[in-house]
Amino acid sequence: MAKDIICLDIGTNQTKIIYGNLKNNSIEIKSYSIYKNSEKYINLDGSLNINEVVPKLLNQLKKMKIKNKNLALNLPNNKAIVRTRELPKVKIKELTEIVKFEAEQFLPYNIDEFMVDYKVISDSDEDESLINVLIIALPKEIVNNHLEVVEKSKNKIFLFSPYTDSIYKYAKQNLVSENKNILIADIGETNLKMNVFQSEKYFASINADVGIKDLVENFSNNNNVPLEKARDILFGRIEFDIEEIKTNNDLPIDRDSNEPTNKMASLSEALKRVKGENAEEKNEEIVNKNKIDFSKLEVIRKQFENMGSINEVSTEKIEKKFSINEVYYDIYKEINRMVDFYRTRRFGTSIDEIILCGGGANLVNLKGYLYENFMIDVKTVAEARINNTNINNSDFNLLVSSIGAGLV
Repeated sequence: MAKDIICLDIGTNQTKIIYGNLKNNSIEIKSYSIYKNSEKYINLDGSLNINEVVPKLLNQLKKMKIKNKNLALNLPNNKAIVRTRELPKVKIKELTEIVKFEAEQFLPYNIDEFMVDYKVISDSDEDESLINVLIIALPKEIVNNHLEVVEKSKNKIFLFSPYTDSIYKYAKQNLVSENKNILIADIGETNLKMNVFQSEKYFASINADVGIKDLVENFSNNNNVPLEKARDILFGRIEFDIEEIKTNNDLPIDRDSNEPTNKMASLSEALKRVKGENAEEKNEEIVNKNKIDFSKLEVIRKQFENMGSINEVSTEKIEKKFSINEVYYDIYKEINRMVDFYRTRRFGTSIDEIILCGGGANLVNLKGYLYENFMIDVKTVAEARINNTNINNSDFNLLVSSIGAGLV
C-alpha cells in the first residue's frame, strides 16, 4: 500500500527535505527542498538548537504545502558506534538479547545511555549456523534531540534510521551488484563517511574528520582568496582567475617557516622546468625550497597524459588544475586508507568502483582527480541512480541519506 512520507536529514551545513510516495519499498519523490542552516542551528555541544531548527522547518513545510505527515528521520553518524558481528542464527527475541550483550562489550559507557539498533545483513560465509549482523549504537541524547524536532514540527515519526543504516538501505536497493566491490564516499561539510560493500554484502564503514570546510579553508589559504570565493571556485560557480591570485600582494604565511611565500609563483617556475632538461631534479629542488609537497606535484604530473603532451599544455591550465587538485589530497588520502583497509582484509580482491555522494560529490574535478589516482571507475551517486531521474545531479547527490531513511 502506498504511503505519503516526509524524509528529513538535518546536516551540519544544510537541511534536506523530501516529500514522496513510498510504495513497494521505493520512494517516488514528488517535491524536495535543500536549504542552508543558520549559524545558530547547532549548539556548542553539537545538539540541534530547537528554537532555530523547528520554525525554519515549519516554514519550509508550509512553502511545500505539506503538513501532518508521517516522517522518516535520518540520524547523524558523527557519534554513532558501528560494529559487525557474527552471531548465532536464532529467533528475533533471542537475537535482540545477544545484540544487547555484544553492544555492552564495545560501548564506552552504560548501554542505557544508547539507542542500539541492528540489522541482519547476510549469512556467514563459513558457518551456516551463523549470521552477520550490523550493530549501530547512538547516544540517546542525540536521538531524543532529533525526535523533539519531529514532535514540535507536528509530524508523526514513521521511521528513524542512523546514517549507516540509511546509506545501507539505499545502497542495497540501488547501488550494489554481484561481483562488484564498491566504496561509497559521502563528503559532507565537516567529515567524510565511507562505506564498503563486497558484492552485495556490507563490509565496513569508516569516518574521517575531513570535509568541504577543510578543503575551502586550504584553498583560501593557499591562494589568497576569501573563504566564500574559495567555496565558489571549488564548486564551479565562478571562474578561477589564476593571474589574479599570482599577483595578489597578500601572500600566505608558510606554516613551517612563518615566512611569506608565493606558492603559485613557485609552482609556475617548477612547471616550466618540467619541460626542460633534468626536470625532476630541478623541480624537486624548487618544491623543497618552497615547502610544496612534491608527492602532490607528482600526482599532478601523472595527470598530464589526460591533458595532452606537456609541451602542448599551457602552464596556466596546469597551474589551475594543481591549485584546485592539491586541496583534494586529504580526501584522496582517507579514501586510499579505506581502499588499503579493504585490500588487506580481503586478500586477492580490490575496490572496483568509487561512488561519491554528499556535497563533495559536486566539487570541480574531484571525480577526475580520484580516477586519475586510483585508476578505477569513479562516479557520483546521481550518475548511478535508477529512479527519480527528474532531479538535477547536484541536488540528487545531497539527497541519498534522506531517501535511504525512508526505506524499510
